[in-house]
Amino acid sequence: MKFDVIIATYNRRDSLKILVEQILECSCLPEKIIIVDSSIDENQEIQSLDSVTYVRSSHKNQPYQRYVGYLASSSDVLIYFDDDMRIVDKQCFEKILIPFNDENVVGVQPNFIYKRPLHKSTQIIPIITPI
Repeated sequence: MKFDVIIATYNRRDSLKILVEQILECSCLPEKIIIVDSSIDENQEIQSLDSVTYVRSSHKNQPYQRYVGYLASSSDVLIYFDDDMRIVDKQCFEKILIPFNDENVVGVQPNFIYKRPLHKSTQIIPIITPI
């Protein structure tokens, strides 16, 4: 089953790089990783990756960025990630795709948890877990 991963991002260059690297380490890879970037500066490092379709957006609006990602995709299934999410299960895509074998399924919400910061200044990072 074809699927694309769509990531809306805004000024989180390092976090985005970690997520893209984690996606590329998964056991089942998307047809495309579509990055819709409304950051102040272009991310040339991510843009240069063969596996990435990089789209610049002047709208700093996540729902709009996700829509732009949808327009850039031709896959059967779209998987949306936030740029600060982390993948802990390298088989997450196989698990996300299983319910789509039922023709009545049109969407899936995978489980994710928030790792609480130890200190108030520490960023909270959502973690994708298996369904």
